[in-house]
Amino acid sequence: MIELVAVVLRVRDTLEVLSSQTPPQLPSGPLRDDHDSLQKAARAFATEQMGHELGFVEQLYTFADLGRGSSTQRLISISYLGLTRPGGGGT
Repeated sequence: MIELVAVVLRVRDTLEVLSSQTPPQLPSGPLRDDHDSLQKAARAFATEQMGHELGFVEQLYTFADLGRGSSTQRLISISYLGLTRPGGGGT
């Protein structure tokens, strides 16, 4: 299984890491067949789960160690850094 995770940052008076839901959680989800690319999927999760459009997006790291997750299937998590404007618009 491939999971995408977005670390969304914005700058107001200070640098903020944004999260969704309670308890706080980074926007994430599985790579689906309707996603054209990994970057578009990370953007979609940030918009769907947090209401923030991303401007700059850069791949951070890929986690693929055995034993991650609760399934017997290997979990591959690809993380992205995404920047958004203070009001939530990306560009």
